[in-house]
Amino acid sequence: MVGRKWARDQIMANLRRRQNTLVLGPSGIGKTTLLKHIAAELGTERAYYIEVPSPATSALKAAYQQIGGFTAEEMKEIKVHQWNLLQLAKELIALLEGRDDFMLIIDS
Repeated sequence: MVGRKWARDQIMANLRRRQNTLVLGPSGIGKTTLLKHIAAELGTERAYYIEVPSPATSALKAAYQQIGGFTAEEMKEIKVHQWNLLQLAKELIALLEGRDDFMLIIDS
């Protein structure tokens, strides 16, 4: 990975500190390549990759449902469909708080 050492080092440092990190940016700048590279370094026991071919909001909703173990009915009850992208990201991070030493990649 050429030219991404600083980003890799920052993400790895965040993982060591158990700090959640959200990587956002325009399409085609190398986010997926960088994160797949880091996931390979961590190994399958510590890295999870979810590919969702849809907009970011749908991807975060799918991750929130999967990680939280919510049914479709429960998702309706808590009105996830009304959340914007920022609220979804915050709620997903809150759901992940306390989870030990792993990396979650949601790629859309």
